[in-house]
Amino acid sequence: MAPTSKQASAKIEAPQAAVILPKITIKDCGANPKEVFSSAYDNVGRHMLIRVYGVATSTGIRKLTNSNTGEISSYENIRGDFRAINLQSGQKFKSAVLYLPSGIHEMISEPLDSAKRNGERAEIQFGLDLFSKRADNVAGYGYGAFILGDPEEVDVIAQLEEKIAFASLPQDQRAALPAPEAA
Repeated sequence: MAPTSKQASAKIEAPQAAVILPKITIKDCGANPKEVFSSAYDNVGRHMLIRVYGVATSTGIRKLTNSNTGEISSYENIRGDFRAINLQSGQKFKSAVLYLPSGIHEMISEPLDSAKRNGERAEIQFGLDLFSKRADNVAGYGYGAFILGDPEEVDVIAQLEEKIAFASLPQDQRAALPAPEAA
């Protein structure tokens, strides 16, 4: 039996798999900040680019040598577990390395670097919607971000302890242990 027109028009879409990238950047996610000059921006002059979120665990440096001049440039990245969504196409991405525009990048990297200087381990959970906007500079545009919740340090061990609290201990040993401290 052939499907009716109503059945044929109701498409079932499979969940979209995320594309695994070596790094997440605005460009690698297929977003174009220069579209702020077209009619595809909102009424206050912003062009939405990508939503990026994840857990940042450290920073790193990538050095590139210009093949023409021999000049070496350094770029700081953020490492951890990240997801991104192109806000125009809906395409999803994932990577362990993230590059953010200057000024936005430091919001995540500074707490990580500070913890490292103090011999501590830090993890930062965050979410951002990145956009381009017109600006009075050579490129004619700059970047901005909407924070999706506040960036937050994560105590992974405390979360794990909460999940497994006394789970594997025999009943008689549980009673002998002090209760876990409230965070």
